Amino acid sequence: MGSLSFKSVAFDGVNDHALVGDVLDFDWNVPFSVSCWFRTTDNNGYLVSKFDGAPIGWGIHIDASGSFQGFLSNASVGVQVATTATGYDDGVWHHAVATFSGSGTAAGVILYVDGNAKATSTVQDDLAMATTVNAGNLQINGRTGTTSLITANIDEVSIYDKALSAGEVTTIYNNADPPDLRLTGPSTNLVGYWTMGDGDTYPNLRDRQVATPILAAGSVKDRSSNSNDGTPTNMEDADFTTDTPGGVSGFSALLDGVNEYITLGNVLGFERTSPRSFSFWIKSSLSTNAYVFAKQSNDAAARGFGVTLNTDGTMDFILRSDNATSNKIDVATSAGGLNNGAWHHVVWTYTGGSAASGVTCYVDGASVGLSTITDNLSATILTTEAFVFGASKGGVVSWYDGRLDDFAMYNKALTLAEVQAIYNSGSPTDCTLLPTEPNLVGYWGMGEDANDATMTNMLSGDIENQGAGYYTVEELAGPALVGIVKETDFPFNVVGGGTGGGPVITQYYQMRAEQDPGPGFEFWTVTVTPDFAGSSAPGPILPGTAIVSSEWTST
Repeated sequence: MGSLSFKSVAFDGVNDHALVGDVLDFDWNVPFSVSCWFRTTDNNGYLVSKFDGAPIGWGIHIDASGSFQGFLSNASVGVQVATTATGYDDGVWHHAVATFSGSGTAAGVILYVDGNAKATSTVQDDLAMATTVNAGNLQINGRTGTTSLITANIDEVSIYDKALSAGEVTTIYNNADPPDLRLTGPSTNLVGYWTMGDGDTYPNLRDRQVATPILAAGSVKDRSSNSNDGTPTNMEDADFTTDTPGGVSGFSALLDGVNEYITLGNVLGFERTSPRSFSFWIKSSLSTNAYVFAKQSNDAAARGFGVTLNTDGTMDFILRSDNATSNKIDVATSAGGLNNGAWHHVVWTYTGGSAASGVTCYVDGASVGLSTITDNLSATILTTEAFVFGASKGGVVSWYDGRLDDFAMYNKALTLAEVQAIYNSGSPTDCTLLPTEPNLVGYWGMGEDANDATMTNMLSGDIENQGAGYYTVEELAGPALVGIVKETDFPFNVVGGGTGGGPVITQYYQMRAEQDPGPGFEFWTVTVTPDFAGSSAPGPILPGTAIVSSEWTST
């Protein structure tokens, strides 16, 4: 698996910061850990913190010498521990973790930089069980608004409700290749996770942890940039459960087939000439035909669109102008079995051609045979009725009995490769982090609540294409991407034999690059000069190094 991080957030050190709210309040006797990546030439500022004005709270900090520090504070008393190593304000990416054991003492604080526990010195150790609970905001960069800001790029912020072990920190660091923390390490203890730009839309920085279920009285959050949140209707808290297909999914919605559904309102309509794709996971043993989702008028015409799951385990994809005159497309899967009580990933795609021939269905990553029931669509399918999950006609008929998870809607007909990327061998992936993200018109995790951060005093351009796992290249020269290494500080690999008799240095870069060759190609390999003859150990490819050849590598 390649790096998750292609973007980071650049803070100006003047008034830029991101506010999460009064959440993740840890008292002195509660173990927790804070992790992030940072790059700065500044110092004496907080990377992540939760303080009030006293200040009471906690934070991680870069001090004036460039050392990394962890804080617990209650006004004038507290715990302050610093790495004896300094100079982390050197302008290269570093991974920093502070773990707090719950002892409320300096001895209970361990600081890690770039995967290794560091020697520390105690600056203060007199908290003496004074509370660190406060009503301040969890904040990325600075504290209490514009105090103690730092000019820095910050990436991959995560918070855990335990003191991470050395092995767990090593897993998170992942040899300087940030992984998806929902799929690795102590993911069940992940209580906050901000990828800082990847899949985010200004000014919101999404919290991607899956540890907290929504309440039925809350909203089913749309994680696309369109924010069409859903409202659970006739549902209880227990209807959002941890029975999921796995992957990044923490919760799914359980609908009872009687009167429960989730409504989005009059949104996401499209005309029959527009392409669309619908991706979702289901688990059902239903015995009555029902709609998994629909946007259809509440009249005899039933104008609109939707997908049914039938008693024989088949599915129907329906685009309809008027049911009374059969002015519609109705295509069904030839094989049944989708109501067998197991999780299945289903994708329906439509090319926008107003014909059944433009409909394709994929089940569990493979295309399936279809039967055309009706192919007579010639008029509009637009309706003002609500889009609903688990029913039709605004939620008054055809209720779905089963579980629904990770529903995504796209404004294009997905390809097989794109469908398989979502299916991910049966382990749901985050659709906002895939190359098809620009085509997402809606994405609902069906149960995960989140503490999103809001960029404050910032611009959309502060989300930069320079994440902790991203290499940038300038002076590109054609498809070969021959140019100059502009910015990198991770180890290279010594391979092969160079023209000068020594090894040629190559490095795999994972990019969403200026010249992306298409699906299935993620890595490109570069050969640099000089050839570092005689080198035998990894080291940095320095800015200004010439790239003399490069090629894309299929994955």
